[in-house]
Amino acid sequence: MNIVGIAFGMAANTFTNVNSRLLLEVNQATVQSVVHKGQEEFRYRRDYTNTFNRSDAIYHLRSYLRLCMPFTIETDINTTVAIVKRVGPQSLENNPLIAPETDAPELPVSSRPPAMVTASTQTQEPRTPNPKPVAKSRPLPKGDAAFAQIFKDYNPQEFPPSTVEKIYKVLCVPRAERARGGEIVRKHIEIWEQAETAPVTVDGFVDKQERDLLIGKSDCPIASVRNYYERQRFRDGAETDVAEVIGLLNRLPDDKLPGRGLLATSLALNDPRTRARIAQVRKALAKVPASAVKPSSLPESMADQWTRDLADALLRLRAPQPANGPPSKPTAMPTPGPGSPARAAIPVAPSK
Repeated sequence: MNIVGIAFGMAANTFTNVNSRLLLEVNQATVQSVVHKGQEEFRYRRDYTNTFNRSDAIYHLRSYLRLCMPFTIETDINTTVAIVKRVGPQSLENNPLIAPETDAPELPVSSRPPAMVTASTQTQEPRTPNPKPVAKSRPLPKGDAAFAQIFKDYNPQEFPPSTVEKIYKVLCVPRAERARGGEIVRKHIEIWEQAETAPVTVDGFVDKQERDLLIGKSDCPIASVRNYYERQRFRDGAETDVAEVIGLLNRLPDDKLPGRGLLATSLALNDPRTRARIAQVRKALAKVPASAVKPSSLPESMADQWTRDLADALLRLRAPQPANGPPSKPTAMPTPGPGSPARAAIPVAPSK
């Protein structure tokens, strides 16, 4: 609002202080024609569509408002009359007051308007009017083509670099992967979509609605957690007791992880032994054909991350039985709904 106020304040002061006899006496239709033509040519410009800072916004607003100012209108009228009187109407160039930068195709030599001529010129060739600039469909740049594989209906104006960077930070995408896009980024998006409480489509793409949800969230503390589900489950690393997670990892039978042994429930999530066991369990479950629920496959660099589907698969395994005791019944655990942390209490064997 301050930027608009500055720009319009300049325009208001200009009209208040003007004392222009030409502008007041000239036909109103002529004034409107000059202003409308300048506005139309301004709209063909491309540079004002990528405005990301205050100084650019002020510049473009002032450029647009200048088209309607008295001195601009008078200059345009005076220039037109002078050229017609000296040379003739065929020598008028269709040059806008503010030069636009467009992708209009270059005219062939035979179609280019003639240069300015002098009164001594004896013959004049008829001038071909300049065509209006035509927006050409160009292929996306290499970087934008990668974004099109991540963002649904990708448009650089709707997903500027600052927005893309913010989304990556929220989703815990490693810095080394942010410029590549591809499968790793898609998997981080899927993990978030499965954990998000708002209604979203789990497809591995970020649409405009999901973009608006993501940019309102805080950045991921990637030193403590490695994906959005871990953010939600462990409260951005504030919850350090992961005994329940260790208990689920220990449910995998010994024949599936021979010689591995049980993990101590006192280990932290980012302990190398915990991370290594998560990757081992994920790999072992993927090879079990009779498993009712299998975790989704992840790239090798993400295999040691705790995800909701891995927790669901382990919840359906029989809990380990205590030595020399009666078999215990597995505790009925509700399947976590979308966005609900997959927290499973370790079943306790009944006392003798």
